[in-house]
Amino acid sequence: MSINELSRIGLERCKTARCAVETMGEVATQFGFYGENSGFETGAESLKVIDHNEAFEFEILASDYKGRSAIWVA
Repeated sequence: MSINELSRIGLERCKTARCAVETMGEVATQFGFYGENSGFETGAESLKVIDHNEAFEFEILASDYKGRSAIWVA
């Protein structure tokens, strides 16, 4: 998964920012993540996710150099 794919999934499945960050994190953990720069050290991404009640800074990176899972925080 890339940040673009995760963003689309969050927008399609959720009505709140909280739901979107939780969904994007779960999907990336299950199916893997790769950053656009495609290096383990440089493959991190950041995204602001906001609704009318809450705002989150979603940060994510691959958990290993093969991108098999993800580490994320919001």
